Amino acid sequence: MKKRKIVLCGLIAVAGLSLASCKKDKKKAPSVEDEVYDTDGGRLDIHINYQGNSGVTYRKSTSYPNPIDGITYTQNTLLPTFKAFAEKTRTDIHEASGYVASDQNYDTVVAKNFESEVENGQKIDLFMTTTANINAMGNAGNAVNLLDHLDDMPNYKAWLEKNPTIKAQLTVDGKIFYTPYFDGYNDIERMFV
Repeated sequence: MKKRKIVLCGLIAVAGLSLASCKKDKKKAPSVEDEVYDTDGGRLDIHINYQGNSGVTYRKSTSYPNPIDGITYTQNTLLPTFKAFAEKTRTDIHEASGYVASDQNYDTVVAKNFESEVENGQKIDLFMTTTANINAMGNAGNAVNLLDHLDDMPNYKAWLEKNPTIKAQLTVDGKIFYTPYFDGYNDIERMFV
């Protein structure tokens, strides 16, 4: 009996030491908020023009101290959404709209062969305009068929598979040239053209 107690106490001591020597991994599972996406860290020129006064950067001439993020925004500072996008994708985002009119300037942009309104010789990478204009751009060879790149966009691919009716609405002649913008889709604005 005494030997059993000694052996049992020895086993308990060894087990206790084994557990004590284990380090607890404090790393949490990554969440969407923590995920950093791989890109080539390249430049991205975005042309968005909401009614001639708002887009990718802060447009007003007076500064704005934002109490939420503690940043004082001055003219041409990236807005929070685009700043977060740039950080997550390690992309250098540039404003491509000169806000020369109170619309998306589709005809002007097309006439300039999609050249930035801000920097001569620089092409626009992302452009916000109407569905009809985007499809016209695609048919003219000025937009990328996203269906050819779905393996590089697993979330968009999965979303299209879950929403075949919307996929059919986006598809023209077997091609999709844009991600849609839904105002109020599942009560959240999830996408943008």
